[in-house]
Amino acid sequence: MVAKRMKFEPAEVLEEVGPTGVVRDVIKGDDVQTIEEVNITEVDSPAFSEKAALLAFYEEPVTITIHTTHNPQDEQVFAVGVNGKQQIFKRGETYTVARKFVEGLLRARPVHYANEEYRMEDGSQAVRNPSRTGLRYSFQVVRDENPVGPQWLAAIMSQP
Repeated sequence: MVAKRMKFEPAEVLEEVGPTGVVRDVIKGDDVQTIEEVNITEVDSPAFSEKAALLAFYEEPVTITIHTTHNPQDEQVFAVGVNGKQQIFKRGETYTVARKFVEGLLRARPVHYANEEYRMEDGSQAVRNPSRTGLRYSFQVVRDENPVGPQWLAAIMSQP
């Protein structure tokens, strides 16, 4: 069997938005070929409306202050990433950021385990490992203009 080599030449892609949607044309030399047509239709669905409202809620601005720490090993400058976007924070500073980054700070809770020896009811010794969690980057909400904001904050904090 003999393998064939194929030469691919660069193509230019044009997009036009018309009444029926987006049409993508590939231009190769003088030849134009339509490769895809997408019809755009308006969606009126309760699920879509709820999702759009939730996305808008997570983009709302919230003002927070990042607390300082007495531990010299704690990061003084750190980044929180949400859906491929990052926000840089520095301890002791006040920021107005999208709510999604506040949730990122809330969910950054390391778990620490300890070893405790104890005596069981039958007299034998055993070891248990109690866990403790806390915020890695403690902060305070300075301003949240959404009336649901405090309930949202408490709900996220109560989750494991």
